[in-house]
Amino acid sequence: MNVRVGRRRGDSRRVRGPARWLVLGMAIAFGLGFLFVLALSQTAWGRSQILAYTLRTLGGRLNGELAVQRLEGNVITGARLYDILVTDAAGAPLAAADSAYIQYRIASFLGGDVVIHRLVAYDARVELFRMPGDTVWNYQEVLTDPTPDATDGTGADAGATLLESLTLIDSEVSVRRPLEPDPRLSQEAQDARMEEMLADTSYVLEEVPGGYLRTTIIDIEQVGAEELFIGPTERGGTYAEIVNANADVYFRRDPPLEVREGRGQLHLREGVLEFRVPEVVLPNSRGEGLGSIDFTSGRPMYNLFIDSPSFSLSDLRWLYPWLPDDPEAGGGSAEVRIEDRAEGRLVLARDLLLEMPGTEVTGDFGLISGPESVRFIEVELEANPLRVESVEALFPDDLPVQGLVIGGATIRGVS
Repeated sequence: MNVRVGRRRGDSRRVRGPARWLVLGMAIAFGLGFLFVLALSQTAWGRSQILAYTLRTLGGRLNGELAVQRLEGNVITGARLYDILVTDAAGAPLAAADSAYIQYRIASFLGGDVVIHRLVAYDARVELFRMPGDTVWNYQEVLTDPTPDATDGTGADAGATLLESLTLIDSEVSVRRPLEPDPRLSQEAQDARMEEMLADTSYVLEEVPGGYLRTTIIDIEQVGAEELFIGPTERGGTYAEIVNANADVYFRRDPPLEVREGRGQLHLREGVLEFRVPEVVLPNSRGEGLGSIDFTSGRPMYNLFIDSPSFSLSDLRWLYPWLPDDPEAGGGSAEVRIEDRAEGRLVLARDLLLEMPGTEVTGDFGLISGPESVRFIEVELEANPLRVESVEALFPDDLPVQGLVIGGATIRGVS
């Protein structure tokens, strides 16, 4: 059987009359416009004009101001920017960088979401904050189109920003959030907790109208992210796929959480950071984890699960500063759950193997560390041998025993 693919006579849908000339005119105008832009982009003056227009257009999509001292490149291949500053509507800085390379889609600047194909920033300083009483972070306000299309009133159609690829090199991100006691506590306990936090010199605090801000610093050697979506809460908040990370995170002045390699997914919505990290490497530890950190109260509220086939106590000093800073002081493996409760922070270890000088501990245990005490729960440990001095290093205060125990010990108990 022969099959002929073609068009039967009489099936032609030819454009006739004025419509044909209109289509032809539009095609010619589009072609001339493209050739004009292409020719203009080949001269230094033309490139500066096109890029300046692009930046003005992008800046007009911000609820703030974008300033660039110098730029190089062209509209086809992207641009290199120097001395960049982004401020909010009140003039407070959101981000600054010595230089950055950006590839973009001009069409996206004219309506809908802003799409940036690639952004590499060097020596950047990013200031993220939420003032007392506010529900929106400054970056959400700045990156919200001040003249969005009409929405249904829920914010579901509000503009968003998508960075398909983002790299920060030799940069710093500061996160400042209101210092507030845990609302689950009684008013008396909240007042007492607030006094304790204000007296704690290990935290970086700042007095602002309406209260205080507590600062977390992320000192970045290099972090790469893909599909970074920054949108309003109604559109899911902020999401990022971290493909590589090398950074120190300072939850207090010192010591930091030292991340040497890491990858995972992050989702920030309504002040709660959810994450899944299939791989993280610290100086002397490695593992994986998932969970959430709630930043809506006065201190970060953790709900984490961590599986670590190899850890060092020295890598946990960001969580418990009194632990020894010597990598040889102890380490092992465990599955760990960390959860903040009204009475304190719960740490529950399963299948624990902890090796310290003169001591090897196996089993399960939990402890709740509150403002004034440390309480053990669900303890079933075996130590053989046991050296008390090594165990004392795990706690902020001395244990009510001293000396060296030769042999082993079995500890069981449920509070």
